[in-house]
Amino acid sequence: MTVEDVKKELRELKHIERCIKVRETIRDIRTKRLVKLMEMPKSPETEKEISEIKEIIRSLNIQDYIRKATALEKKYFGIISTLGPKEQIIVFECFVNGDKTYWQVGEQLGYSDEWVRAKVREIASELARRMTTA
Repeated sequence: MTVEDVKKELRELKHIERCIKVRETIRDIRTKRLVKLMEMPKSPETEKEISEIKEIIRSLNIQDYIRKATALEKKYFGIISTLGPKEQIIVFECFVNGDKTYWQVGEQLGYSDEWVRAKVREIASELARRMTTA
């Protein structure tokens, strides 16, 4: 496994996690709307809207995204857990949670964004090496 393969899969995990969050938000909003519609007097229009919202909720495929995320997590988390605490924070904040920039992670850890960027390369190399020997 190459360093680029590791980065690609960790970026994919980040993307999947974002997709799950977005789809959960959509599901929650549509579910609230569905509850309101079901409380309304029945009419062909409301029945049609109820049917359409149920189809939207079914089409979100949240379970498929969760399955993909779980497979990648299973692949990496055993190895990630053997990294040092700072390295784990970098992996989780930059890739898994995916909400922070290198600068923000550097601020959190008391280092520069350049230090974090270098550590990301170092961590990716280490993960690739361990994945190859595992």
